[in-house]
Amino acid sequence: MSLFIGLSSLFSCKDKDEPILDFKLSQSELSLIVGQSQDLKIESGNAPYTIKADEHFSAEIKGKVLTVKALKCDANALKATPVVLMLTDKANKKQEVKLNIYNKLDISMQDVKLYEGQTADVRINAGKLDAFKLSVKDESIATAKIASEMIGEVELKKILVTAKAKGETELTVTDGLSTKTVKIIIKEVKPITLWGAINGELKQVDNYIIKAGEEYGFVIKGGTGKYIFDYDKEQLIVGEAMEHGDDYIVKVGISKELTKSQDVKFKVSQDGNADNAIEITIKADVPKQAFSCKVLSLGKTLTPSKDKDGDDVYEVKAGEELTIKLIGGTGDYYVKKSTGDELIAFGAVADDLKAGDVQWGENKYPSYLIPSGMIHIKNTKANTEFGDNLLVTKIIAGGTVSKDSKWITIKVK
Repeated sequence: MSLFIGLSSLFSCKDKDEPILDFKLSQSELSLIVGQSQDLKIESGNAPYTIKADEHFSAEIKGKVLTVKALKCDANALKATPVVLMLTDKANKKQEVKLNIYNKLDISMQDVKLYEGQTADVRINAGKLDAFKLSVKDESIATAKIASEMIGEVELKKILVTAKAKGETELTVTDGLSTKTVKIIIKEVKPITLWGAINGELKQVDNYIIKAGEEYGFVIKGGTGKYIFDYDKEQLIVGEAMEHGDDYIVKVGISKELTKSQDVKFKVSQDGNADNAIEITIKADVPKQAFSCKVLSLGKTLTPSKDKDGDDVYEVKAGEELTIKLIGGTGDYYVKKSTGDELIAFGAVADDLKAGDVQWGENKYPSYLIPSGMIHIKNTKANTEFGDNLLVTKIIAGGTVSKDSKWITIKVK
């Protein structure tokens, strides 16, 4: 009897079920960069364990250690791909681990060239931002920090590199998995000078001759590479400053609007520092043209009639506006005061006029000098002071009036 009880007790202990344990992990969330691995500890559970497969990560269990490796991130820039790692133990208990998978470190530049005092943006294209570490080898030359930039409702991150002094140094960026090195070159800001080819040799210039229909590339030395060009658009055609080795080139041509040879000014200044500037005189070489004019009213070009001497006559109604563009001829342009009276007395307004005299034979006549070659006239009323109802403005080319001068008559109705 005692033997049977003893055997029965032995078999009962062997068949007794093992206790079911709680399933616990040391962490429920991980942030990883593609290529990075991290371990979690299985604090309690019922081995063996199964892992639900996913293309974004790999995972394996050795003993009580779960090792997770990030393989793929679908998101752009600094955003993470959120995925879930599902573990199931022998007792069918489940645990989830939330994974935030980031792309590998990627920044937009491998080298930065700046001038003293400038700041450059180095875009952060990808990486785990809270793991970033920045260091500049020589902070007396440059410094760096991470900053934000809003594009619409999207927040982007960048590295601001600020130039301190002339020299070269390195910026090191790491996200804990990979490291990028950015070369920083700081240049000294020098006074701006302009250079041109003279007798086949590049020399600094303060004046230069450019022929109409041609363009010339001036070499800009000094400044910061960001320039402001000051010039008259009716006189010059100026392109953008293009990098050329350590210097810059800007192409300058004579505008088609320029109808006679003259000196024109061209100024180059440093953007953000107007004191660092240079101005040169460009001698615009424009072939001589026969004296003529183009008359517009309400945006339309008027066709003149001819008087008995063959000169042009334009008719304009009271209240209409005229724009007269003088072309060609020799010397300066003048408007003769009609019948010795002031032009303004007849309701005409002319821009850029200067009082002066012109010589016709042995006589001088009071006239208006037109330096720009452009005159704008608005007639507010018809001329009722004279029986023939005419307002005559005689536009001539040349400081001395000769029998060969071109005369243009404006007739107000």
